Amino acid sequence: MHIMKTLSTFLLCTSLLLQSSCMVRTCTDNSSYPSSDKEYSFIETYGVSSPAHLTMNTAGGNISTSSWDNDSVQVAFVVRKNGKVLNLSMEELKNLADIDIQQTDSTLSVSVTHMKQNHMSVGFLVKTPSKTSVNLQTSGGNIAIDGIVGKQQVRTSGGNLELANLTGPVEGITSGGNISLNHIEGNVNVTTSGGNIHASELQPELVAQTSGGNIHIEKVTGTIDVSTSGGNIKLDELAGSVKASTSGGSVSADINELAGPLELETSGGNINVSIPSKLGLNLDLSGSYVHTELRNFTGTSDKQHVSGKMNGGGMTVRLHTSGGVVNLEYN
Repeated sequence: MHIMKTLSTFLLCTSLLLQSSCMVRTCTDNSSYPSSDKEYSFIETYGVSSPAHLTMNTAGGNISTSSWDNDSVQVAFVVRKNGKVLNLSMEELKNLADIDIQQTDSTLSVSVTHMKQNHMSVGFLVKTPSKTSVNLQTSGGNIAIDGIVGKQQVRTSGGNLELANLTGPVEGITSGGNISLNHIEGNVNVTTSGGNIHASELQPELVAQTSGGNIHIEKVTGTIDVSTSGGNIKLDELAGSVKASTSGGSVSADINELAGPLELETSGGNINVSIPSKLGLNLDLSGSYVHTELRNFTGTSDKQHVSGKMNGGGMTVRLHTSGGVVNLEYN
């Protein structure tokens, strides 16, 4: 009997010690918010009328926004600690971050301005009515938008931009990431300080700049103005007017329809261009060597310069390179 009482006392003490240890651990670390197998921490839904206006701002997390058929905005909060998604509630998140949520009939604003612990971030997976104008900002994550009609404004300090299937004007800025644009109807103006830019199936206007990456534009109709300080530029199946410049790379262009000036310039590479034949052109070509076939041409030409009118003149074609070859062909 004495042995049984001793064993019972030992087990009771052990249990109390374990409970005490767990309570202390809960107060001192994140064990009260265990990692989740889901891709989000919790979901909040906000009723809005369409067309809606959505503003989101966060420090460090990704923002992904797509459309659905409901008159509401569904926000899945993605709270990460050391890269792992935490399983917690809105009230628990408010103990870890400064959060401000403002809502009216047609507007929703969600802002996370300060994380109270290191190595934490808050991102959003958002579903919104198809007619929504958005203003999204994150200091370190990626931003993606798909299938929305309205004005789109996005900014990230260090992530990529992925914008697809949009109608309406688009403005995008990233300080260090790549930019991907696909199937957009509306004027597009994007800038990256260090990444590549790829755009496909856009109209009617594209302005794109990168300080250090390559640019690839394809199947774009309208006015195109692109520049890079250090990369190559590739232009495929374009229709409209084109202006492109690079300080250190080559330029290649395949023009299906020329509806305005074609101006391509590089300080250090070659320029290869194919344009429709039988157009009236005002040619201004210069490089270390210029190769083109001159038909019905009036003006001056030599191995390094061509200046004059072809087929009676018309649209301007200006191709300049300081250190490479200019090759102009007709398709």
